[in-house]
Amino acid sequence: MSNSKEERRVGVEIEFSGLGFAAAADLLENELGARREALSDHEILLHTDAQEDPYRLEVDFELLKSMSRESGEDQGALAELAVDVLGLASSMVAPLEWITPPLPVASLPDLVPIIDALAAAGAVGSQGSWAYAFGAQFNPDVVRTEPGDLLAHLRAFCCLHDWLRARDDMDLARRLTTFAKPYPKAYEQLIADPDYDSSGGRLIDDYLAHMPTRNCALDMLPLFLHLDEDRVRDVVEDERVKPRPTFHYRLPNSRLGADDWSLLDPWNDWLVVEALAGRASDLRDLLDARGEYLDQARLPGSKQAWVEQCETWLSDRGLA
Repeated sequence: MSNSKEERRVGVEIEFSGLGFAAAADLLENELGARREALSDHEILLHTDAQEDPYRLEVDFELLKSMSRESGEDQGALAELAVDVLGLASSMVAPLEWITPPLPVASLPDLVPIIDALAAAGAVGSQGSWAYAFGAQFNPDVVRTEPGDLLAHLRAFCCLHDWLRARDDMDLARRLTTFAKPYPKAYEQLIADPDYDSSGGRLIDDYLAHMPTRNCALDMLPLFLHLDEDRVRDVVEDERVKPRPTFHYRLPNSRLGADDWSLLDPWNDWLVVEALAGRASDLRDLLDARGEYLDQARLPGSKQAWVEQCETWLSDRGLA
């Protein structure tokens, strides 16, 4: 029910390009003081004494990973050729992804100089090309899993999603993908109702009815799978969804290497969501304002006006 007695942790995932796989692997191995374990030519684990679980670096091609692991004599020349071709494509198009183990929240600043080292070596995020739709993700431990607490976080995220995107200057290529979609308007309006009852499994059922997909900015499937596996698996068969007692927040961008970007900036913005979720009266006020906005959201300039309203509202209450 609660992780509050333990040191809270967060996992981080960052996509980037501009640096070859071998060079990125060497750099991370050196920066982390890690021991390398190769799973394939395109996927490694980096073991450190400080963390029980390893870091991971991979080429973000799921097909490439699968074929690279499985290729061998029984696969024949065709499979080997496919791996070679995909490997060439990955160097030109696909991002690399660096995945941390769950880390103590207090140690997040320790990632900044490593990210800076990647950038100094040539790594870039979404800003590197109009075609890059690179992302980053936070997977913070959930402190309380009661339906009412989770509902408050969902409501707070709905209110602040546009503000979060504006704060991180979401890239056009990222906006055109489906990896970090907002929740549907109908779902927002459903859970914003003051009389909405989240008990008895309804919170999970309603989420699955509207978003049976991983491709949401705040993906609750890993957490809901952790809480009620049978209920979720009745609807979601995607084996890529794994149970985790965490939120799964897909950031608007990975802007690794940008002069005005730090990993700590979107993390601090996420903490605003959590803070708002814990302030019931303020959350109700913003939900009511959000409802008025949704009624006129198709008007020109309405989204920017909402973002500015959120910025002022949060500042007035000492939240941002």
